[in-house]
Amino acid sequence: MSINEKISEDLDLICQRVWRVGVDNTTFYVLKEKTALLSAQLAVHHTLHNTLTRLLDPRGTLSELRLTKFIETLYGKPDNKKFDTR
Repeated sequence: MSINEKISEDLDLICQRVWRVGVDNTTFYVLKEKTALLSAQLAVHHTLHNTLTRLLDPRGTLSELRLTKFIETLYGKPDNKKFDTR
């Protein structure tokens, strides 16, 4: 079993346990906060993974050019004095 399958299975078990066990208000809010944090972390991980995949794509020279242009627009060129202050 892969780690991805194990994580999915563990989440399924957690879902089943929540329905079997009574959850009071305090526990409900703690679980809600933790699941919201996990959801946010997964969204960031997914976005970073997609970005990395596109940048590493051998056909992705356009992506590299766009990223370079974005960084130059944001920070200026490396020889620009503004680059050092940012």
